Amino acid sequence: MKNIILIIVSALPIVMQTSCKESVGNSCIQIDLSSVPMEPSEIDLDILTREISLDNDSIIIGNIVDLVATDSVCFILDENGSIIRYPLADGISPKRINSRGHGFGEYIAPVALTSDKDTLYVLDMATASILKYDTDLKPLESVQLDHPAQNILICGDNILSDNLDLKSNSNMVIMSDRKGNHIDNLIPIADVGELDSYRVGNTFMERMQDDVFVLDSKGNTLYMYEDGVMHPAYRYDFGKRMIPEGKPLDVGNLPQYAISTHCFISGNMVLLSYLLDNQRQYCYYDVKTGQIKNGTVNATSEGFPFFPRWQHGNELIGYLESESGEKNGSLLFYTLK
Repeated sequence: MKNIILIIVSALPIVMQTSCKESVGNSCIQIDLSSVPMEPSEIDLDILTREISLDNDSIIIGNIVDLVATDSVCFILDENGSIIRYPLADGISPKRINSRGHGFGEYIAPVALTSDKDTLYVLDMATASILKYDTDLKPLESVQLDHPAQNILICGDNILSDNLDLKSNSNMVIMSDRKGNHIDNLIPIADVGELDSYRVGNTFMERMQDDVFVLDSKGNTLYMYEDGVMHPAYRYDFGKRMIPEGKPLDVGNLPQYAISTHCFISGNMVLLSYLLDNQRQYCYYDVKTGQIKNGTVNATSEGFPFFPRWQHGNELIGYLESESGEKNGSLLFYTLK
């Protein structure tokens, strides 16, 4: 069994934690947040932040849709469908491809990125295909999925993808091999209550290779992938703040309900990022002590805003826009001590 750790931040007195048994036989930690106050407190985190400027006159990026980092480079997908490669050493000498597939005149609508050591994988939502590039953005090959997807993750020899085909398949996550062949269905609809074509945040989180979690935003449940099986590891109970059955997941129209958008794993902590009452809040869980806190985190001790959206290793990654809005901003790498 893999040793997996999660991060969660908040500022509420310690709340109830119980354990629940699931049908697969794995224990699930249930975190009771039903008494979350209307006016949450701000909490302090011991965070070390490093900044990498992406300012470059030759390549201007739009709002960042997705990002994936390796030890030496990061790949950014922006709102214009451009994929930009930035060296992490200094953020200069970037390379870019603009909504371009592998062949002449082939245009794509990329929605998500993932990578392993030598390959970048780009999900084209329009064709339900995955385009592979080397780390220098040279095209390699493409893989056809048998279902529409919005998020992907490479896990060992397989591909994990979420499922947007609500009619033909009643599973939230599908496993395929590296050639796109369907292998298995994960997280049946009976476990999540119902599927929704509207997704928020990041479905998949990988701290280290094969340390994989899947976030069900509507059910506020964090699933752990282990040995080909997906089982619930953490379930967050917001009481009356949970989205009622039958209501579609809609961030803009459901501010009174808690909607999980991101999860992160670092050290002995699990960090859940969620929206409630039009505020970004965090739930912090210490795996060793069982301590739970809940609240807002507006800035680090160094004055940087705290809004992580991605993760590489034990570092969480956010994006700081430039004040003028006329040039690229900076990547912020957060390390929680």
